[in-house]
Amino acid sequence: NHQQHDKVHSLEKQLLELQEKLKCETESIQRYKKQIAELTVQKLESEQLTNDLQSLLSNVQNQRDNFEKEIVSIQRQVQQDKGTIQQITEQNHELETRLLNSTNELERVRNDIDKCTIDSRISNEKISTLEKECASLELELKAVQKRYKQEI
Repeated sequence: NHQQHDKVHSLEKQLLELQEKLKCETESIQRYKKQIAELTVQKLESEQLTNDLQSLLSNVQNQRDNFEKEIVSIQRQVQQDKGTIQQITEQNHELETRLLNSTNELERVRNDIDKCTIDSRISNEKISTLEKECASLELELKAVQKRYKQEI
């Protein structure tokens, strides 16, 4: 009877330990699922930002192309009309400044796209790692649950 009591006590202790471990594992899985959801949102936001920046890049490139065409047109006018050379030179300078600003903006947008691409890749890697950890924990949880059921 004393041995049975000790065995029951030991099994109850193991049961409590397994229940505590199950609780911890379940909490960990919930935290990982929450992290995965947050990273998925971040990834979608990064992808949207990348799309927006690519659209902006296209617009800036079109502006740059238009500015370059305008510069060429102004330069032809300078050759045709010597009487207005000062005015045309000022317009040319303004367009070159705008082109430089557009080129700088284009470079900034390209850098932003590169950063977003890297951030997206990092987020994808984090999601992959967390999904693997989550799957591993779920397998471990199932094994603990199976042992728990077998011991009951």
